[in-house]
Amino acid sequence: MYVKEKNQLLVKIFQRKHQGYQEDEKLTTHPFYYQINKTDYAQNLFDGITFVKGAVLIQQRYYYYEQRSFFTKKRLCFENMLMEIKNEIWINILSYTTEKNDINDKRIQAYKTFK
Repeated sequence: MYVKEKNQLLVKIFQRKHQGYQEDEKLTTHPFYYQINKTDYAQNLFDGITFVKGAVLIQQRYYYYEQRSFFTKKRLCFENMLMEIKNEIWINILSYTTEKNDINDKRIQAYKTFK
């Protein structure tokens, strides 16, 4: 991409970003970031406005970091997210196993008591 075209595109992106920030300051707007605890709730909260804000943010990062660097950073981000998910799954498996062992220990103690 030529420098002039890239600069024009960046100006357009920053204009949209500025407009988005102005809209965010209003009381009746959609938040850019919202904590969601369950995936099902995300379906109800995600709409066109939120999508456009996220898309503009990604475009901004893409042109700021350049293509190669952007994809490297994106890959690292997804790898970190995947590692967090794997750790969470592992912790859940360990806690389930511990709870199951506790239940089995209680059953054995109850059996010995009534024996």
